[in-house]
Amino acid sequence: MNSNIILRQNNLDAYLPKDIFFEISTILPHNDWITIGGVCKLWQEHSDYEIIWKRYAMNRWPDYTKLPNISWKEHFQSNFKGSFYNSLNQSNAGFHCAKNNILYLLKPDDTFPVLKKSSHTGSINQIIIHSFTDPIYIITCASDGYVKIWNNNADEDCLFEKKIHSKGVTCMELIKDTLFTGGEDGSIKIWKLEFNQKYSLNFITELKEGEEAITCFKINKENPFSHQICSGSRDTAIRIWKLKSSGESLLSQTLKSHQSAITILKMQKRTNCLISGSIDKMIKIWSTNQNNLYECVQTLDFHQSTITALIANPLSPFFYSTDNSGHIVVWRYFEQKWYFESTANNNGVIYDMKFKEKRPQVFDFTHFFSLGTDGEISGWTVEYKPVDQTGTT
Repeated sequence: MNSNIILRQNNLDAYLPKDIFFEISTILPHNDWITIGGVCKLWQEHSDYEIIWKRYAMNRWPDYTKLPNISWKEHFQSNFKGSFYNSLNQSNAGFHCAKNNILYLLKPDDTFPVLKKSSHTGSINQIIIHSFTDPIYIITCASDGYVKIWNNNADEDCLFEKKIHSKGVTCMELIKDTLFTGGEDGSIKIWKLEFNQKYSLNFITELKEGEEAITCFKINKENPFSHQICSGSRDTAIRIWKLKSSGESLLSQTLKSHQSAITILKMQKRTNCLISGSIDKMIKIWSTNQNNLYECVQTLDFHQSTITALIANPLSPFFYSTDNSGHIVVWRYFEQKWYFESTANNNGVIYDMKFKEKRPQVFDFTHFFSLGTDGEISGWTVEYKPVDQTGTT
């Protein structure tokens, strides 16, 4: 007997109603819930339900209120980084770091950070020490869209606050009196920071290409007539901006080589290259060609998880990277290539690394500190060994 067999794809809605998806979300961690959204259009639709992300957010931060003009999914993703201790920085008072919306201080005789100040309604994403004034001030940015300034030597409320992005402020960099900020809204904004008894922050210009969040940026300020801004975003792209002293800005190049969001960008001055890290576990090395355009010249694939931090010694051909597994990897530059040098294991995940600051803006590149997600700060010593003609130590 001949028969025709016809296979039809069933509509999963008939078998997995919404309440089943809600029950699945109570079992799965949020990162797995994001992953299943890539299975098909139906699962993607269910993975975007606001009620699910509201539950994730309220379980993790029961004291948080919903931020204005932001979805619960965006609220969770923009605040998730703040669930761990992050943004290590050093001042004369000790080490500063943040967790959720609280700024912590670790004094030299302490073991773990202690509560210092709290005022943001979203997680603090970065801390800058403004050391050009006396007393020294601390600048914080957070996923509530605000930048705030604090007195380093007092426990009083913040001295200045201003909402500068419509969504969260993800990263910032201060060059003398110019503050650069990146946002969840996909923009980089440039501000004039002035202090005359009271702080003021005056808008200069905005750089924007697309709607995806700016995750990190690095400013190359070697040219006295212009700044080159390298920005990484959640859409996997690295964008190169030229900012003239006249205030004119230009998007000169878009680099796409990573497969996931960019997590870190650094300049290595000794070798004149740009180094990028990503969620895709890869480190990319970028150099400029004869046309002064960046091109990827090397991919370093030693790491087995998301690149979380990277520091580069500007005086020698080394840089150090770490990932979610807690490995710290030493890379050495030899004969126009980067090579794996050595690795050290930390007891837990490292979220930030900083070179030891002997005094404001003067660093000891033979020592650096790492900040674990549990709030523990560890000190590391770098011992340099000579390289023979074969490149071995």
